[in-house]
This record gives sequence, structure tokens and C-alpha cells, in this order.
Amino acid sequence: MGKQTAEALTEMETGLEAQLLIHLRNNHYPPVPSYMVAVAKKAIEIYNETQKGDELIELPNGVTYRGSETVSVFGVIEAFHLDPWCDSDDY
Repeated sequence: MGKQTAEALTEMETGLEAQLLIHLRNNHYPPVPSYMVAVAKKAIEIYNETQKGDELIELPNGVTYRGSETVSVFGVIEAFHLDPWCDSDDY
């Protein structure tokens, strides 16, 4: 698994949420909790709309990233290896 698997997932007939669920649960160790799919989806949508990654995303209750209850779009994309879903040559 890895980048090739993520790229293959982007070609699946299923929706973005299903693709991300498979990616986060099976392409990471330890698996990323399924409640983070919404955060991953939001990061991809914001990045693809704006081509910017500085916007902060609120994390689910009880989740922190480096001590913060928010994380930047770039932080999510990088941590979860979401570049195959990003519409840019930068990723």
C-alpha cells in the first residue's frame, strides 16, 4: 500500500468519502480513525477551491494536532498523504 494505492483509490467509482475511508483506515499505520474522514475531505475541498493551505480546520472534540484544536489545510494534506486528491502540481 502507499502512494500507488491512494492514486488507484482516486479512480474508484465510489465517492470521495468512501475513498478516504479506505485510504485512512488501510493505508496508514496505525489506522486513522474514521471520524477524521470529514477533516480530510474538508482539507481537500478547501485546497482544491482556493489552492491555498493556510486556512485552519476545526478538529473533532477531543482531538488535537500538536497541541492545537485546529490544523491547517496543508497540515492535514501532509499528515494524511492526501496529495492524490489535490488538484495541483504542487502536490
